[in-house]
Amino acid sequence: MINLKQFISLRTMKYREVPKEKHSKRMTMETPNFMDVMIPYNPPHENDSRKTLEELKYLQSLETDKDYAKKYDEVPKVFVELLKEFDAHTPQREKIIDTLVEQSRKFIMTAKYNYNRPRPYQIAEFYGIDLNGTKLDSMKTPSYPSGHATQGYLVAEVLKSMIPHMTPELDMAAEDIANSRIVAKAHFPSDKEFGKKVAKIIHQGFRKSLSEDIKIDVNVGDTILTGRFKNKKTKVKSIGKDEHGMPTINGRKVVTFRRMPKLKELIERVDFVDTARQIIKQQGLKSKVKVQGGSNKADYDWNKDIIYIRPSYATMKDFLTTIYHEIDHAKDRKKYGAKTYEKKYQRAGDIAVNKGKDFHDDNFYEEKAERYGRKMAAMHMRKK
Repeated sequence: MINLKQFISLRTMKYREVPKEKHSKRMTMETPNFMDVMIPYNPPHENDSRKTLEELKYLQSLETDKDYAKKYDEVPKVFVELLKEFDAHTPQREKIIDTLVEQSRKFIMTAKYNYNRPRPYQIAEFYGIDLNGTKLDSMKTPSYPSGHATQGYLVAEVLKSMIPHMTPELDMAAEDIANSRIVAKAHFPSDKEFGKKVAKIIHQGFRKSLSEDIKIDVNVGDTILTGRFKNKKTKVKSIGKDEHGMPTINGRKVVTFRRMPKLKELIERVDFVDTARQIIKQQGLKSKVKVQGGSNKADYDWNKDIIYIRPSYATMKDFLTTIYHEIDHAKDRKKYGAKTYEKKYQRAGDIAVNKGKDFHDDNFYEEKAERYGRKMAAMHMRKK
């Protein structure tokens, strides 16, 4: 039973009474690459609120993954490695990433101490809840907003304007950075959500001139897919730049587009079943491969350890991403056993549904498999 004195101590709990000296310096640092940024007042849930307790219980329900938490702990490293993986790295882009992360600390630290929200472990101790979180050196500031989430979303937004064809990969990296802080139990989910809002505001104040030669993988005469659903065929008549130096196609700003497969890609047909079997064997698995029709690119039957694929795929990259996606499921099945993996998958789906999301698309294991599929497909293509 919580008495009034305990109730008051919980409600008034802060991360710390006075900012550390290095934190105070960050709040007054120079930010020459940003205009004045005003972050609207948006306080977190009260420490003693039902919402905060629900968030704690949600964190407690999450499976600990220390490797995942540590992998995305260094924001600049995540993006630099991603750009190198897709042959999009330049010294200028790396410098921009470092600048964004370094100077954004002023606005993030100011917001953090404005609310001085305790970390989840501090409030969890009050309730006697064991979060079993991952200890990180980057957890030594107030909780709200999540600095990692803010910086991840911010860097992704700036890079997307420079490398629009990498939008899905950059968005995924930002989400991984933000989600890793939740998996580590370092932040409340609401810390992440506010971090995303703060990133948008900081992004509006970024005024660095992106003076680099931006190249797009398209030529005059090519046909690309545009429109909301990237299904409208458009012939490229001209390629230029707008007043900000950003690329344009047919006089319009390039945000995202999809290039129509060239003849060489369309005829790049292989024995998909045989190729899938070779890759599966290389991955140390004994999963069987069978062909079936349907709307799904592939399916995995974890009870029988069978990967079902389509008779054909539009491109080799699409096929490789798909087969490696299913291989990740097969690896988890091998690691946990069919029954345990089924329970874990069900639990992850239930968590997604309870958050108002999709059981399958927002399932932790589906998102993990998709990341693995994209990564391995890129590595496979580079080896060819």
